[in-house]
Amino acid sequence: MSPLVPVAHRIRSPDMLQVLALFLMVLFFILAIRWPSGAGSNEAWFGLAPTRIALLTLTALGYGAAEAAAPRARRLATAGALLLFVVASAPFDAASYAASYPAAPLWWSATVPFLEVPAYFTMGVGLGRLAARLRVHTFLALLVPLFMVALVWLDVRFGLDVFDPLTAAVHVSWPHAAVMVALAAVGGVVHLRPRGRELEPASPGGDAA
Repeated sequence: MSPLVPVAHRIRSPDMLQVLALFLMVLFFILAIRWPSGAGSNEAWFGLAPTRIALLTLTALGYGAAEAAAPRARRLATAGALLLFVVASAPFDAASYAASYPAAPLWWSATVPFLEVPAYFTMGVGLGRLAARLRVHTFLALLVPLFMVALVWLDVRFGLDVFDPLTAAVHVSWPHAAVMVALAAVGGVVHLRPRGRELEPASPGGDAA
């Protein structure tokens, strides 16, 4: 069976379709309100790019945490489906980029989400497993955004420029790229491998793949 079949099945699940539809609606709304009605300066990309990255990383973090105890096949399918979110939202980014002429190169804007989504999914899996070990799994809906805020605060407080997806969305950051690649690699080696005792998935409203 092709490895894309579970991904296709996962992206068609009700929870994924609902989140994807909401995600694209938000991007369309941002583009609509930021696009100038007349001939003036178009800065739509500077509002859309950070919003897109923030939603992608938060969604990846949330799904990683929710499916931390899921079977390996389920986690892989979910991670692949989240990468399709990047592909589906790319036209919004490209259209606003072409009209806004930002300083950040187009290749960075197109590439960095593919690094951040698996990296934040990896951190979500780690967060979910830690929460289960500490028996606070019930509070994941609160822990996920708090964890994201903590990562951004670390970047701002100590000038790290390695975790904050909002800053990385609008300028090239090689430290950020290196950390995202490293986290994604850790996810491939550790978090996505089969475990001795795998529990059934507890995804937000999804069906088991």
